[in-house]
Amino acid sequence: MLISKLKSVLTKNFYLYSILLLIFRPRRFLNEMIFSFMEYRIFFQSLRKLTDSQRLEAKNVLKTGFKRKILIVFGSNMNVAFIQLWAFLGLLYKVTGTEVLCLTSKHSKIQNLYITRCKFDPIFLEDLKFQNEKLDENILDTVVSLQTFSDFKNFEIDGVPFGKMGLSTYSRNRASGLIEVGDERAKNELRESIIFSLKVFQASEKIYQSYNVNMIFFVELFMGYYGALYYAALKRKLNIIRFCGTVRDNAIVVQHMTEKSDRTHFSSLSEKSLSDLRQMELTPEIKNELEKNFADRYGKRWGLSSRNQENTEVVSVDQIRNAFGIVKDKKIGIIYSHILYDTLYFNGEYLFENYASWLVETVKIAAENPNIEWFIKIHPSNNWRGEHEYYHKGRYEEIRLIDEHIGQLPDHIRFIYPDTPFSPYSWLQVADFGVTITGTSGIELGALGKNVIVGGTGRYETVGFTINSSTAKEYRKVLLKSHQLSKPSEKQKRIAQKFAHATFCRKPFSLDFFIAKPRVGKKKIFGTDDLAYSYALGNSERLPVSLVDFLNWSLDNSDIDFLT
Repeated sequence: MLISKLKSVLTKNFYLYSILLLIFRPRRFLNEMIFSFMEYRIFFQSLRKLTDSQRLEAKNVLKTGFKRKILIVFGSNMNVAFIQLWAFLGLLYKVTGTEVLCLTSKHSKIQNLYITRCKFDPIFLEDLKFQNEKLDENILDTVVSLQTFSDFKNFEIDGVPFGKMGLSTYSRNRASGLIEVGDERAKNELRESIIFSLKVFQASEKIYQSYNVNMIFFVELFMGYYGALYYAALKRKLNIIRFCGTVRDNAIVVQHMTEKSDRTHFSSLSEKSLSDLRQMELTPEIKNELEKNFADRYGKRWGLSSRNQENTEVVSVDQIRNAFGIVKDKKIGIIYSHILYDTLYFNGEYLFENYASWLVETVKIAAENPNIEWFIKIHPSNNWRGEHEYYHKGRYEEIRLIDEHIGQLPDHIRFIYPDTPFSPYSWLQVADFGVTITGTSGIELGALGKNVIVGGTGRYETVGFTINSSTAKEYRKVLLKSHQLSKPSEKQKRIAQKFAHATFCRKPFSLDFFIAKPRVGKKKIFGTDDLAYSYALGNSERLPVSLVDFLNWSLDNSDIDFLT
């Protein structure tokens, strides 16, 4: 009882919590309290420059004929950049009388500082008591009866993919791409995860109804309790906006989530946007903007893109071929590995069970085709995510899986490691074709006039520049004959370039009302946790066009994509 009361006091008293942290955890105190509190003060000092005329402009844009209530799903550990962005946007919505609710944790001291300062209304996860929800006995019996991988993967209720969410969460928690459900411990953990999601889903419907929520902001949509919160909102047809980071320090991507956009990649395009894209002319201006974007992403302009290519340089195709002793006329195919355990099963459907089985089976097929010089490109996020160190004793998950399920590879298959000295842009240039499911590399290769073989759906397979297969057997035939592929047509290259321009140049929502900078205590932006913002508009009387456009777009979820 005493410990429970003490915890309750600490969660409500930031300063007492800080003092105790200083005494018992001084290093954490420095990082979490001093630096984060300084960042908090700097941010709100910069927001003092938000003028009355800017507030009035936002009020005129956001004026609507109904009472709006926004729920911002912070969760338990949102990074500072998104906390600051949502704080700013929430304050703009509040000028119209909009109520801003925030789903947060009592233990998330820093984000709760921002919520309190903005006078948003917190809803604490701890108070919702998800585990106390009572489920229908028939549903519980069905979950308990799940046995095989297929049973779990296909378990749905009213179209909500509870089984896929459970598998995705299970995989992410282990930083492992291959999911083994043979032992009873794994099955029980998956069942418990699914039951928890069902309870959160049931509780979420009550939350949305009791608080009369009609608009909701998410980052995560699929794993843990987020997935159930999201699908409950989708079922109620709430105005859902998904926020995603990009490789640009000063931009994000936003997307309205509806039944049409559910389980699509955040940088995919809706049917309407694709139709408009096909009618659009590929102008010299578009080509120049796309070329500049390639240069920026593979240069030093943005910290978030630089982290994927540290200590690399752009070299010629001949330099790479010579470095690996590849004869001039032999074609090169690159298999682009995904982050094998991240948000599985959300983006479309795969020809194989998951990213890991796709990788293993693709490499097996490549081993049967020595007419191609094959490379397996290990995902560069291994450089900075660190999970292979924590979970797999320093071994890359891709290497572990191939060693375990294939063994020694033939000489015509090699790896491109994350510490390659050659720029990713150079590898795109040297490839004759690439193999992926929904990777960004597919967009880039298509725009460069290269073939793209895909092993699933969810991002760009309907655009018109990819080589698709409807079955694993058909996919196998494509790979075995990949040395006979002719170059994509000019029409395919043009549509790929227009799609790449839309993805890289028009999809990002430029935060030109913010200055992106390293957080206090950081020397550079290496990851999203190193990024912070300050308000940039000064005494301007007008909000930037991009922000006004976003505010207008946010009110109507009939337009899925936000394109500039």
